[in-house]
Amino acid sequence: MGAAAFLMVEYVGISYVEVIKAALLPALISYIALIYIVHLEACKAGMTGLPRRHNPTLVQSLLSFTGTILGLCIISAVVYYGIGWTKDVFGDAATPIVGVALLLSYIGLLRISAKYANEGGIEIDAELNEVPDPGPTIKSGLHFLLPIVVLVWCLTVERFSPGLSAFWATVFMIFILITQRPLIALMAKTSNVAEELKAGFVDLAESLVSGARNMIGIGVATAAAGTVVGVVTLTGIGLVMTDFVEFISGGNIILMLLFTAVISLILGMGLPTTANYIVVSTLMAPVIVTLGAAHGLIIPLIAVHLFVFYFGILADDTPPVGLAAFAAAAIAKSDPIRTGIQASPTIFVPRFCRLCLSLTLSC
Repeated sequence: MGAAAFLMVEYVGISYVEVIKAALLPALISYIALIYIVHLEACKAGMTGLPRRHNPTLVQSLLSFTGTILGLCIISAVVYYGIGWTKDVFGDAATPIVGVALLLSYIGLLRISAKYANEGGIEIDAELNEVPDPGPTIKSGLHFLLPIVVLVWCLTVERFSPGLSAFWATVFMIFILITQRPLIALMAKTSNVAEELKAGFVDLAESLVSGARNMIGIGVATAAAGTVVGVVTLTGIGLVMTDFVEFISGGNIILMLLFTAVISLILGMGLPTTANYIVVSTLMAPVIVTLGAAHGLIIPLIAVHLFVFYFGILADDTPPVGLAAFAAAAIAKSDPIRTGIQASPTIFVPRFCRLCLSLTLSC
């Protein structure tokens, strides 16, 4: 969910950890189902990937997938339980202590990366013609996990706001982006340090330009979403929406959820994830809460927000808008509408499983 999860913290009034708990298991089931369906579609179409240096067995593939998921969980657990105690012991001095530890860890991980670069491993600008071995790839890029450590520390230990936590993680990522090239060149003794330092600043400039371009659409959409929210607040259209759904559903809870899902799907058309959540949570979440309470059904607010958000985000995958379908069609050089129609069953099945489990666990 990314940025939408941070907004959900503000809208629902719960902690970020509680949002993770509510969405984690449904999301895992959704992704497992999605990967399985995509695999079946790829097998049916005879699609193959890049050639591999070594063909892993099924057990190795499962272990690799499981290790990736567990790795992120372990990082979060290590940060919170492993070094979180330093905040209680050292107080305000814990932050600079952890900062020094991060810096030393960064230098140590760069030495590992430089070792693989010196031995002919994967370089930063290397062009891939085959799937590289996961071991050297992971070991040469372990230092990119440190911004995640900073983010988790700020969120769970320092209890910073999501925006401030993301800011410090971004600052550390910028530091890595600038310094990784010259430090690796210095350790591996493969190129000129000054040239690599210049290349690091070039990477930073290109990243800032790319980020600014990507934020233009999000900024405009978010501003438009703010206008919608203002209209809803000032005109009372939210009450009309509630009456409309109640009228066409006839008081039936299942029909109410169905019509709410369809309206959320329509409202989410053409909006990026963040603006999508703002719109559907403002317009449709109060509908479910109000009508559910009117019929004696108390639905947790987090379940309601996850419900409308799941269906609102489907607008990115389904025609006629389907921005994700257009992007996929551009890569596959296919028709966007047919791509969206083809993807619809693939998206609906795992998301429906995730939706049902989310509502069950939340209630």
